[in-house]
Amino acid sequence: RSEFNHRIRNVEFDCVVTDYYLMSTTAEELLRDLRDVQPDCAAIVISGNDNQEVVVQSLRNGGWDFVHKDQVFEGTVLWDRIRVVLAKRGQLASERRKRERRERRLLELAETDELTGLANRRWAHRLFTRDDRKMRDRRGSTAAIMLDIDHFKQINDTYGHPFGDQVLIFVAHTIRAFTTPRNVAMRWGGEEFLIIRQDSP
Repeated sequence: RSEFNHRIRNVEFDCVVTDYYLMSTTAEELLRDLRDVQPDCAAIVISGNDNQEVVVQSLRNGGWDFVHKDQVFEGTVLWDRIRVVLAKRGQLASERRKRERRERRLLELAETDELTGLANRRWAHRLFTRDDRKMRDRRGSTAAIMLDIDHFKQINDTYGHPFGDQVLIFVAHTIRAFTTPRNVAMRWGGEEFLIIRQDSP
């Protein structure tokens, strides 16, 4: 088991085929270890035991398929089953990547100001509450710059809100043009903007 643990921590496997009964342990324990370290790895359990509980435990503990020993060497049975679980693994990985992309996109939309394209207050809240080493590194420095547009209400009242929106977009574009990738520019709310500057130690 220790050798198996060493292997799965140092080598990435697409599929593992193991006998249910091993010298010092059973497949149940190995499958739990595999699930903890490489949850996406497909696993096939082999056994000559006809006890249905062996099949149930194999699948319950992370096995993707079970093959009776009498079938293993029948033609291409084992290879066929390996191909099936690898295809399933690829499909699940593809679905997971799509889901992660959707989640990132939704998070991006939720944390982006629709009008200006800058980060919004929700993004700022996550920035200030997350466990970020760079933000907590006392050897560096972090500065917050708050600015707003003077007499913005007069602009809206005089020229209308669509014109006021264009002013906000222009100011956001100007802020973005004068900030570096290490800076974060956001629309704090209304006509208020916030710039976070982080300098390396």
